Amino acid sequence: GGLPRLCHSSQLVRELLDAEGKAALRGSRVLVVGGGQTAGHLCLVAVKNGATAVTLAARRPIVRKPFDVDLQVVGDRRGEALSSFWAAPPCDRPRLIGRLRGGGSMAGEVYASLLRHAAARGDGELGGGEG
Repeated sequence: GGLPRLCHSSQLVRELLDAEGKAALRGSRVLVVGGGQTAGHLCLVAVKNGATAVTLAARRPIVRKPFDVDLQVVGDRRGEALSSFWAAPPCDRPRLIGRLRGGGSMAGEVYASLLRHAAARGDGELGGGEG
């Protein structure tokens, strides 16, 4: 039972869906490393399930944007961007994805929810997260 002390977010999916995994968060201290959407959601899950302290550690300020990709992939030039992606050699595609994403980002709603929870706990603001 319980949650692993150190793991990648992909390992938590099963544990956080059942009652025992959620109960393991009660009274615990949680460190989430990352600054993207998954990190924000993991912080919210920990807070909502009774963790006494949740720390979000990121290498850079939190970037907030409505999509986790640049507008050229969801806008009028989407076809061009996708054509150039598929035309690129497979070994170059991860680099192209990184450039389109510009690193991870967090939706404004998730960021605002983190701020609300921090304020409700008397923790003030998220440190350095103006992106």
